Amino acid sequence: MVYIPPKGAPKKAVKTLKKVTRAVNLKNYPKAIKLAESALLLYPDYSDAWAILGMLYRNARNYEKSNYACIRALETFEQFAVVVRYHPGKVITNLVPIWTDLGRNYLEGTKEIAYAYFCLNKAYELNADEQVKRIIS
Repeated sequence: MVYIPPKGAPKKAVKTLKKVTRAVNLKNYPKAIKLAESALLLYPDYSDAWAILGMLYRNARNYEKSNYACIRALETFEQFAVVVRYHPGKVITNLVPIWTDLGRNYLEGTKEIAYAYFCLNKAYELNADEQVKRIIS
């Protein structure tokens, strides 16, 4: 997998986000949360850091903070020209997991079924190939 950081992201914020990934892989979630928050202090519009923080808070069942982080990830996502992950044979954007996390927050946490349905449907409808076409054109 190749990571393409957003244009304008300070190198220190990108390095900090890599540390977040290592902490998550080691299942040290409290450290991962602190590191993600540190990355966001360095670069408040870091969509990837917001997305990871949203996932971490959801896993900790802190749905209010997770919702906020997921919404910030969606708000800041459009500021970047291209934020994608490359896997053999396919391209995946950050948006699908963000919408999924937000939907799960509404479903599991606040029990707001209508919001959960909207978010999960958005994740289902999102087609990475269409996103790539839109970015290229």
